[in-house]
Amino acid sequence: MTTKIDQIIQDGYCVIEDVLDSNMLQQLRLVSDSMIAQQDETHFKDHASQGCIIRITKHPFMAQIIAYPPTLKIFADLGFDDAKFMSGFVISKPPGGPPLRWHQDGFWWSHPLSYTSQTQQWLLMYYLVDTDRQNGCLRLIPGSHLNRHPLHQYIPEYENNVKRFNRVEELNHPLFQPAEGEVDVPVKAGDLVIGDARLFHSAHSNQSKTWRTVLTLWYWPDFNAMPESIRALMGSNRHRSAEYPDTWPHHLTDPLQTEYHGEIEPVISSRFPTPELK
Repeated sequence: MTTKIDQIIQDGYCVIEDVLDSNMLQQLRLVSDSMIAQQDETHFKDHASQGCIIRITKHPFMAQIIAYPPTLKIFADLGFDDAKFMSGFVISKPPGGPPLRWHQDGFWWSHPLSYTSQTQQWLLMYYLVDTDRQNGCLRLIPGSHLNRHPLHQYIPEYENNVKRFNRVEELNHPLFQPAEGEVDVPVKAGDLVIGDARLFHSAHSNQSKTWRTVLTLWYWPDFNAMPESIRALMGSNRHRSAEYPDTWPHHLTDPLQTEYHGEIEPVISSRFPTPELK
């Protein structure tokens, strides 16, 4: 799978087909639908850009996708046999939902590592339905994890007005419009998209009559190889225990928790690339 890791490093993403088996896909649909059904009108209004966004740790079944053996094998095949989980969400765009705004998810731009091609944080997207431009497929800008793009100039405006952008109060803003170099990434249900967290990504509006649901999970493929100050920033996911229901199967996910017990000062969290990004 060297071609896949090369694509992730160079372009910032790759697609791996048929990762979810039919049983897992059906179970994930049922669980996701039940979680979405519990959200109220305010949630959908406040998260119109995403549609809805729910922490994956709200339901104990989701531990099985966090520690899904075929995915852990993919990590190993790509050269990472000790990947660590950070967080994840059920994200679903309803019929008629507006586009997702352009954004990137890197938050350690204050560290020199951010400006290198070294593997850092990945997002994994499991689509539970077939996607295309009509129902809001993923769109992204290849190479934008390593190269400055005109959209980078809008990051401060977005980060300082997150609620306004999530509510899509200015649909004509550049963060909702077509962008230079963008490509569509349509996939089949059960496919997996792996992307560098620093990559600019978005999604088209959902012009279909059905919901378009994706599970997005963040991992550190090589967490223990990260600079100590970044590991210190992450600390330990065990402090998030309040997010888990009492019936959460910790035996599945505990081996994937990030752990840091040193005394190094953590790097300052920052979502703003410096001029070092050319």
